[in-house]
Amino acid sequence: MSGIYTLNARGNCLLPALRAHFSWPDAHTFMEIQHFHKAFLDILKTKGIDYKDLRAALTPQQNKYEAAFLFDEQRCGNSFIAGVECANALFKLLPSKTTHSILGGELNDRKDEIVRELLGDVAVVARDLDFKHSDFCYALYVNNLSQGVVGSVVMKL
Repeated sequence: MSGIYTLNARGNCLLPALRAHFSWPDAHTFMEIQHFHKAFLDILKTKGIDYKDLRAALTPQQNKYEAAFLFDEQRCGNSFIAGVECANALFKLLPSKTTHSILGGELNDRKDEIVRELLGDVAVVARDLDFKHSDFCYALYVNNLSQGVVGSVVMKL
């Protein structure tokens, strides 16, 4: 079986819950992770995807860039599924022959203070992004980008 390139330990609550409930030792947890990985490999195989081909997207690349593209959900035609609309807009701009890991979600900041402060120094505004509240800001994080692709996406969004 191929090695595991990445494991979502931050957002995965299943393994910690199972470990706590059943008092699993590390060896048993490792075995369960291997079972999950095998099932995942089988699913990829049915879709014609070789897990080895995903390595560049799942492990950091020294010569590649990463970026979070922010979208104002208030500008989307269907605010109920704004993430799909944002993803479709971004996917049209990414080269079809590249592999990326893409994470998406809304920025949650009930008081709308922390997000703006964190983005203040690092955000590159391509088009007058001025969301009314950070909860209406949809972010798509993309890795494994070339510098040229980052510039092209920023210019076209």
